[in-house]
Amino acid sequence: MKKLRQTAAVILTILVIALFIWYIHSHPSLLDSLKKVSVLTIISILFLYGLSLITIILILYYSVLWCGKTMTVKQNVLLTAYSTLVNFFGPLQSGPGFRAIYLKAKNGVNLRNFIKISLVYYAFLSWYSGMFLFIGAHKWLLSLVVFFGGILFVVIVYFTKFKKFRSLINADPKNMIKIGVVTLIQVIILTTIYFVELKSFNHGVRFSQAMSYTGAANFSLFVSLTPGAIGFREAFVLFTQHLSRLNSTTIIAASVLDRAIYFIYLGLIFVFTLSVHAKNFLGIRRLTNREVETK
Repeated sequence: MKKLRQTAAVILTILVIALFIWYIHSHPSLLDSLKKVSVLTIISILFLYGLSLITIILILYYSVLWCGKTMTVKQNVLLTAYSTLVNFFGPLQSGPGFRAIYLKAKNGVNLRNFIKISLVYYAFLSWYSGMFLFIGAHKWLLSLVVFFGGILFVVIVYFTKFKKFRSLINADPKNMIKIGVVTLIQVIILTTIYFVELKSFNHGVRFSQAMSYTGAANFSLFVSLTPGAIGFREAFVLFTQHLSRLNSTTIIAASVLDRAIYFIYLGLIFVFTLSVHAKNFLGIRRLTNREVETK
């Protein structure tokens, strides 16, 4: 079954990439638009992705604290970097699973509690994404439904039979609130990234449209089978384009730009992890050499 899923993911990825190539080939103006994107825009987006990485580091830090454990800053940064790479290239967005297994083995984090806390994070992410999707489309009634629906869900979970979740929340409510705040900041940063990308191809794009775009894009993470949700994110955004009021050409162009810059971003993370390993290796070699010299 596992091999079947992996095979399906590979086939889907190849099909989606083929569709991207076909679309770009049949729309040569898209390549011309990509060539016009300034270096400053690319650097700005990379910087924003760096800020997004910091929010993930903070969320991991508060999650581990919530489990009653601690981790060093270096360990947190490296684990976040590795899991970002695994999450993109691994099957079925496997970054969170990689973090959970590592933290259980190295830091003694309770696996069940960490999974529950991860679900709380995804609940926050879904809640904010739903609100952004409808607020950006000026669907105020639906936005209120999502807002109060989230609050009602928490009340039901807290005061009914979900005792394990209630005890988990009572264990460290401060870190739960911190995770909620940082997740909101993360969604705002992602919205800014998409806004810059969309604005690069359509100067008339408003921030509210980018909010709806972000809401739809985030929901694709829960059903993605391909690396980085390639194809699924585009499908979600195109399916909800009546809410964002963005045309398909702008959506595809911004998506291609985002994928290209995200690959550069992943490359920088990979180089960073290699450099850290190189420093550690050199440090060990130097220490060994000193010991030999003293003898």
